[in-house]
Amino acid sequence: MSGPLSIQDLVTVWESTYDSSYVEPLERLGEGKGLEAYTQSFAQLARVSEAIDTTTQSMYLLPSSGQSDDPAAGESRATVTLTVERTKRIDYPIVLKSGDVWFYEQTSDWGEAPGDPAQVVLTGRRYTPDSDFVFLPGASTPSVSAIAVAEQAGYGYNNPMPGSISVIGQPGTGFNNSGASVVVGTNEDYLVCAPIADMIVPDHVGQYLVFTAGANLGAIRRIGGYSPSGVILDRLEYFEGTLSGSGFTTNEVVYQESSGAFGRAIGGTATKLVIVVTSGTFDLYGTAIMGTVTSNSFSATKIIISPTLTAENGTASWHVLDWQTDLGFTATNAASPSGGKIGVLDELGKERGIYRNAGETDTSYRKRVANLPDVVSPGAITRAANRAVTPYGLNACLREVGSAKYPGWFYDAVSDAYSGWYDMDCQVVGGMGIPPFRPGQRVAQINPTTGAIVYGTPVFDFALMGTYTWIFRGIANRTGDFLPGVLIYDPDGTDWFVPGSVQGALDPANTFRVYLDLLESRAFFFLAVPFLPLGEFGFGWDDALVCAYDASPMSNFFDGYPYGTAGIYSTVWKQIEAVRAGGVGWDMLKDDLGCV
Repeated sequence: MSGPLSIQDLVTVWESTYDSSYVEPLERLGEGKGLEAYTQSFAQLARVSEAIDTTTQSMYLLPSSGQSDDPAAGESRATVTLTVERTKRIDYPIVLKSGDVWFYEQTSDWGEAPGDPAQVVLTGRRYTPDSDFVFLPGASTPSVSAIAVAEQAGYGYNNPMPGSISVIGQPGTGFNNSGASVVVGTNEDYLVCAPIADMIVPDHVGQYLVFTAGANLGAIRRIGGYSPSGVILDRLEYFEGTLSGSGFTTNEVVYQESSGAFGRAIGGTATKLVIVVTSGTFDLYGTAIMGTVTSNSFSATKIIISPTLTAENGTASWHVLDWQTDLGFTATNAASPSGGKIGVLDELGKERGIYRNAGETDTSYRKRVANLPDVVSPGAITRAANRAVTPYGLNACLREVGSAKYPGWFYDAVSDAYSGWYDMDCQVVGGMGIPPFRPGQRVAQINPTTGAIVYGTPVFDFALMGTYTWIFRGIANRTGDFLPGVLIYDPDGTDWFVPGSVQGALDPANTFRVYLDLLESRAFFFLAVPFLPLGEFGFGWDDALVCAYDASPMSNFFDGYPYGTAGIYSTVWKQIEAVRAGGVGWDMLKDDLGCV
């Protein structure tokens, strides 16, 4: 048997394991005569079996023919179709706004004592409209069905039975008081309560109140917001007129050119329109009310409900309307919610260090999580880097410490008399003899083409040539290549020397024969990335006949930054950080030496 055990499966097990003389009388007498002690346990065990099946199957990354439930998936919130209707105050438009109004699951629990009736309780599961429930005024108001979504993700939000989501949540129902003030602002109206109980609280946002005394007696307003200066009351305006087109979308911003007024269309028909006014005042018989999303319009001929309130100071009384008692609202669900899941797939991905990309689907993400990550190994490092640079016809080079491509430090270990020196970068300078330089002295040469200054340190041998003397061999510790025929001078004195010839430079093969500290000698690598031919961009500075920020040729930029190149190098860095082993140090180099 595969999949969860059903109630009938458990009944079959019960009948087959107990003596028929015990089972048959219970089944014959039925519920209320002892059978319920077993049937309720069968229902509970079936639910437990379903939970076990759902949980265990969700641990599988990829679907297979042998699975009895869905594989791992991302989190999702359950949805349910709610049917809501009202029977009171049907002459006034009502909006149950998404996120402001919640529908609760209600069920029965045991009574407090034996024989007591069942207690009606709320489970704490609640759902809000996916989009606003809008009830237009009319002689009779039909029920409205719409999708509601669970407050949180999870399979448990699928549990409510049909008909159990029936309570409209209402914190502070029935709150009322007097001595309040109405402040009529430019774009918003406020109710400022007297500083005594009852007062409007933030949880009242989304509910409706009615003025029970004062200059605004009988006016109904939705509490649209809460602020220290008082609660904001929606300015709702209800028109009769003629619609041109198919109608406005819910909450579409509308405007009237003649009055400069703006608002949100919350519902309407071919002859009626309800607007929450956000600024200005819509004129009757003015220009048509236009939509900003659709091309529809509405020509108003009559105002049924005006948004105007009268300012008053300390004379207003109010009462928060109860959804059921005052407005006659009821709600129900014909079927249980569905689609709620916990994010097992994302948890499995986190365990492997693989995270969901923004907007990535379950199908794409589970394939990445199911495949073992390409990390840590030298091949993985190289592949990660090449994903960024191969589109440009280039390849990265991994130089792992201790390998032929990154041997580390050595001391006079090659046959060439000069290129194998300890300092590694010596150039042999022609015209050897007794130069004007001395040990430890710094020398320099100016490149006549580029104007760049190259620095270095003279290298000597101590030899006996009639008398003890230093024999000049060349220049090491260079910041660049020295050139023949160009003056080498002491920047801190007056010594100078013109070499007849210059031989050698740093052998590219010896580039990575360098000192390593303790950490680098154990776990370190360089990733060599070639120079990218993406150039710079910027703007020129009066390099042509036109007196402006211009340039000719275009390479003469006033300022520039290789944005594309930097972006690719940044991508390489992030790729390597994601796949390298923990504790292994590394750095990125830019060179065109080739991977030798």
